[in-house]
Amino acid sequence: SPIDLNGVTLYLINGALNIDYNQFDLGIHGALQPNQYIVIGSSDIVANTPVGVFTQLNSSLQNGPADGFVLINTLTNTVIDGVSYEGNIVSAMITDLGISVSVTEGNSSLEDVGVGAFSRIPNGVDTDNNDSDFTFTISTSPGNVNTN
Repeated sequence: SPIDLNGVTLYLINGALNIDYNQFDLGIHGALQPNQYIVIGSSDIVANTPVGVFTQLNSSLQNGPADGFVLINTLTNTVIDGVSYEGNIVSAMITDLGISVSVTEGNSSLEDVGVGAFSRIPNGVDTDNNDSDFTFTISTSPGNVNTN
């Protein structure tokens, strides 16, 4: 069934400063249908997504050690999901909400090893442990099912 995105915001986290540096209100899309995706990226990335994929532009994604993302229901101030890479982020300040949250689920030893992407594999599975849920892969798939 569809997922209501009202009040859902994606925060980008600077792990060196433990604070958010950008946010995306996903509620503008209304609801996410089964097997539908939202792609946030540069114009090159979003221009090549399949029809029906929601997109939002962003050209300032940080890729340093210990950066991450956290998905928050801003109506209840609860973390829905999070991932950090190249280090754990156990306490990050979400400035507009005035709360501190853990970005890392379980442990995160995800390392950026070159050209590719961190992908949730198997696609759509969330065990609440970043090391189990995400894999670095050279196969990038914006707007499509994640594969190795």
